[in-house]
Amino acid sequence: MAFRIGDAVKRGFLDNREKGRVVGKLWLCGRARPLELDLKGNAHSDLAGRLVHFHSRRLAMPIAGLEDLPDVQRGHAGDLTARRQIEVPDVPLKTLLKWPDHADPPPTRTTFCLYLEWFTPEAGRMVAQVVDFKMRYTRPTWQPTGEDETERKRQVEAAWQAYLSQWDALLEFLDGTVKDPEEEWDEFDYERFLQVCEARGEKYNDLLERYGDSPEGRARIARAMGWEDDSLGADAFEEEAEPDEIEEVSADPDPAREGKDWVRTREGEILHPLERQWQILCRRIERSFQPQFRYDGLLLRPETLALLVQCRVTAGRLRAALRGVALGEPDLEGSLIVACLKRALHSLHDSHRFFQLAASSGRLSAARTARLQKDLFRLREAILHLMQEYRHR
Repeated sequence: MAFRIGDAVKRGFLDNREKGRVVGKLWLCGRARPLELDLKGNAHSDLAGRLVHFHSRRLAMPIAGLEDLPDVQRGHAGDLTARRQIEVPDVPLKTLLKWPDHADPPPTRTTFCLYLEWFTPEAGRMVAQVVDFKMRYTRPTWQPTGEDETERKRQVEAAWQAYLSQWDALLEFLDGTVKDPEEEWDEFDYERFLQVCEARGEKYNDLLERYGDSPEGRARIARAMGWEDDSLGADAFEEEAEPDEIEEVSADPDPAREGKDWVRTREGEILHPLERQWQILCRRIERSFQPQFRYDGLLLRPETLALLVQCRVTAGRLRAALRGVALGEPDLEGSLIVACLKRALHSLHDSHRFFQLAASSGRLSAARTARLQKDLFRLREAILHLMQEYRHR
């Protein structure tokens, strides 16, 4: 329920010169009209009482769903500050996009970001986190007192708790739609179950962002998540599985299923054939744009950057759906595979939309565009065929 739009922010301004009210505008890549802000509350002391203009020094890129947002965002201000410390990857974007999924996370560094958060009845929680930014601001027309800061924190906490209550209501409803585990499940039952899992994961990420990864923060997260024992602290998050709980997966799947359920790459990695086909198609798409921009140039254009990011998202969802099949894991539920493939298919559709946008803006030839679109449709049909196959198993 949190909509994060920081990657799309190009520039904007905030005006908190009127005490108790924050107005402003955000210009977003991929959206024709700016978002207008009209919020109750105040910014942190570093921005309070000021008119602030800012722009992102990173390339903004379009993200899905921006056009559906209301033009005017009315609600309550959350945390609005340019002094929030966050951890960001300490590798170039080119390296990050090619970072192997199975490798350790990339190194990080601590930096300040421009953090804009607000709450609206329509969109829930909105977050614009701009990491590399330039800012100019006026002298403050008023400065918050200790009482002002206490009241600001109280109002932000009230808006946050109201937002959490929306999460709780949604999760309670979704829990009620999940079938008893002892009953037989079909793909729709697994879809509902995955919706619950994703919702809980999103709520957990919201809480982690708010409370942090300290022992105290973990305890607050545990209470908000409704976990039974919220007093375990850090140790509760570091439990390792007992040796007899770890299921061994054969490094050499059934040779009779090679080409059907798995293939081996030149590097020796075992993948499902559809996952491998998607890898190859993504590389062909990259190479199609490189004569015009080269790879570094792809990272300097919003449409092609969004396409590269979405291709990686789709690859991750295909891997989540088909990894067990490729490794020959026992007792795989066909209905669960179908439900996961549906999510991969949605990501593939988003990849296709970004490809069309990049092709039109990048002056890709009509013939090459048509060939690549045909291959995208072929892969889509292959996914649909595999879904149908597992429905009948």
